[in-house]
Amino acid sequence: MLKYKYFINAIVKKYGSGTRGLTALTRLYRYLFDGVVAGRTDVEIVPELLEDVRLKFLAPIVDADKGTKKPFTTERKSAVFLKEAIDSAPRCGICHARVHKNSISIDHVKRREDGGRGIAENAQLAHPYCNTTYKN
Repeated sequence: MLKYKYFINAIVKKYGSGTRGLTALTRLYRYLFDGVVAGRTDVEIVPELLEDVRLKFLAPIVDADKGTKKPFTTERKSAVFLKEAIDSAPRCGICHARVHKNSISIDHVKRREDGGRGIAENAQLAHPYCNTTYKN
């Protein structure tokens, strides 16, 4: 019967967690208790429970619903993060490879020696190595 624990959530959602849901919860537990004492399986108990007009709103989860309300696994979270991080990672303006956020330097597009000014339009992200060796 543990696989039908979402029935309790459905009752609380419909009636609230206070005393208004107590009657429906008691009715649910009575069906379950009587069914277990009688030696019936969940396959026999649940249809009888759903025939009760007062509990008709309790719908079993079908295979199509399974997994849709579960939290993301750690692996899925990591995969989404990595995909987003790679797709939006900044690139070096000199070699065009991705630049790690902890190793970014700001490079003059037009060198200072050639008259390049320290304005935003003349700035680009660069690897420290590219910024200090490539253009010199």
